[in-house]
Amino acid sequence: MARKHKKTKENILTKPAKKISLSPLAYCVIIISGLIIIFYFYLIRQQYFLWDDVLYQWYPFFSFIKDSLKIFKLPMWNPYSFAGTPASNDLILTFYPINWIFLFLNGGSVLTFYQVELMILFHLLLIGCFAFLFFKELGIEWQPSILGSIILVFSGYLSLRTIQITPIVSFTWSLLASYFFIRMLTSDKMFDAAIGGLCFGFGLLGGHPQFLLYLAYALIVYYLYRAFAFKKQSWSKWFMVSLVKLMIFFLIGAGIAMIQYYPTMKYVPYTLRESQTFVQTTDGSLLPVQLITILIPKFFGSITGSGTDSVFFWIAPAGHYYWESGIYLGILPIFLALFGVFYSPRKIKYAFLIISVLALLFALGKYFPLYKTFWHIIPGLNRFRFPVRFLSIYTFSTAILTTFGLERFLLTNEKLQKQLIKFTKFISIFLLISIFIYILLATGVLKGLSKNFSSPEILANCLKQFRIYLVFLLLTWLLFFAKQHMKSNPTIFIILAVIISFIDLYQANHNFSKGATRPDEYYRYTNLVKFLQEERKKEVFRIRAREDGYMILKRNEGCLWKLELTEGLAPLSLARYWTFNVPLSRRDEILNCKYVIKVDTIQNRMTLIQNPKYLPRAFFCYDYLVVQDDSAVLGLLRSDSINLRQTVILEEQPQIPTIGPFGNDSVAIQNWQNDYIQVYVKTTAPGFLVLSEIFYPEWCAKIDGQPTKIYCADYLLRAVYVPEGEHTIEMYYSKRNITIGALISLITLIFAITIGLISYKKEKSDLHN
Repeated sequence: MARKHKKTKENILTKPAKKISLSPLAYCVIIISGLIIIFYFYLIRQQYFLWDDVLYQWYPFFSFIKDSLKIFKLPMWNPYSFAGTPASNDLILTFYPINWIFLFLNGGSVLTFYQVELMILFHLLLIGCFAFLFFKELGIEWQPSILGSIILVFSGYLSLRTIQITPIVSFTWSLLASYFFIRMLTSDKMFDAAIGGLCFGFGLLGGHPQFLLYLAYALIVYYLYRAFAFKKQSWSKWFMVSLVKLMIFFLIGAGIAMIQYYPTMKYVPYTLRESQTFVQTTDGSLLPVQLITILIPKFFGSITGSGTDSVFFWIAPAGHYYWESGIYLGILPIFLALFGVFYSPRKIKYAFLIISVLALLFALGKYFPLYKTFWHIIPGLNRFRFPVRFLSIYTFSTAILTTFGLERFLLTNEKLQKQLIKFTKFISIFLLISIFIYILLATGVLKGLSKNFSSPEILANCLKQFRIYLVFLLLTWLLFFAKQHMKSNPTIFIILAVIISFIDLYQANHNFSKGATRPDEYYRYTNLVKFLQEERKKEVFRIRAREDGYMILKRNEGCLWKLELTEGLAPLSLARYWTFNVPLSRRDEILNCKYVIKVDTIQNRMTLIQNPKYLPRAFFCYDYLVVQDDSAVLGLLRSDSINLRQTVILEEQPQIPTIGPFGNDSVAIQNWQNDYIQVYVKTTAPGFLVLSEIFYPEWCAKIDGQPTKIYCADYLLRAVYVPEGEHTIEMYYSKRNITIGALISLITLIFAITIGLISYKKEKSDLHN
């Protein structure tokens, strides 16, 4: 027995170690993770910080969401911005589950800005992984698929969107939805349609419906191309089955997101978004001259979180036009995409070429002659601003074409050699023309093209950026030239392509996210904040903390300290608030602003002073006036002809028995929460309880437990008729719309699971047979 044991032990010791091999997806995860660390190392080590919308909007909003979820309440109404606004709208990611994970990474402690940054970086990694799966589903080898993933993750569109969370999140799930969409059209499984729809719905929950709408149109174009370019004997059957799956895909996607979008659809009619004109919706159209940035991304300057790393973006009136127009994919990727268009044997390349070109044309918006026609015809175009966001679809489609090009580039045969020679000549001509244009620009011949070229700083930047472009164009030419004359392992060329592309995108985009503002310094817990919080314990009031460009408290900062501000920053807000055009002092009075900012422009100082004229949050009026014209209401509010403490202005004739005469009353707020208010009233005569709370139809009221009507008062406040005597008035935010949305989402989820199970059982049955 001892000898046998020894032999067994010797066998174990002498047996060769089993080689550990990683799957292609694991390689993708490792490579993308490493490159993200390199690209955003300054964020990871907190040397720099994300800025703009992430700092001003999402961090305070996420803090508000976390505070609500900690006490097991959905954030329905946000009283801390814009004097009160609905919180459960589509752009706040309230119902996006992954958001909840990152909010509670540190348990119930105060949300840190770093958690928000980690959430964005995590989604960039997901984008790389989901893109890899998509490319593989198209039949691309894993090496070109990794290059395509790298191009997407570090593309101009995504790298310049790190300060806006919702486009990143929606783009993430659109890739996985597209993966299942491709599978859906090439298999008989309804399972793929169901799962793909769920992913599409997740993308909608990510809060950027504009991109998902554009993606839906792109997928429909792809579907139609497949339907008519790949006709088979059973074409009619395939078309009908695929059409059913297409409907299931989009119905599930829309249904899953209804918990978020049904309340939003009810909200939008009360916002400025409802009445947008063609001129307003085409704000943010890509200037035709900006097509230069396909090759030279900083030709017109740049914006970063710390200023600029070239010259300030000068071709548009505001900095946000720079990051909205992120179009750069790198020089080598663009030429590989062209190589794929010219020489890839895949017929499906034409579908993505069509989608890419159409997306580019639609991104031009008002500069595309047919856009206005489509604006009237295609659903959704008249709802969203910034047609330039079609560049998201251009980026996706062009990255696909790049993988087709690299796939063809890596082959070795006689036919490919001829194609390489032709394409290298094409690049050579392109390079020579580019050098010639550079010489003309450098010698001043082209100065007349733009008055801005008369600025030495701008011209110097144009020349510098042109030289960078020439360097990467030369590297592209060298790679194609080397492929003709060297029979190296294809892996060498893949590595070179990855290195060249990453360095190119790194130099173009990596500085953008470098914000120099420390979040903990930007939102400091000051003595002023502490004082206001103590005052808030005594009574409910608002603060006007901004005047022109001066802010003593930042927009949305109230979400962090539970202080109600009349300022804010959000994609959607109530139209009544923005059209409340009355003098500032009157506005402060009506909106219960106990404290207002005072600015000394000479000494450039700000202080917060008490407003002696502010109306209480809840008060009683014994007289009313009915004025149905909005402009007339505003006219009365601008004047001093009406004592708002005694008379309330209503917009409809109230169905009430009597009112007045003037009596005695006492009003006390007994319970005040974000979505619930309880007020005790004692009055000797009937009248109106007026609350300095923003009117919105989702608010309901009860008197002594019985439902009653809320009237729109003084243009944007709430009023309730109260008979004489002692009464308890309750106001609460209705959960009706969110309940309907949740029910639709639940039914959709059950429907998707049912389809998935039926499809799975059918597949299992077919295997047994």
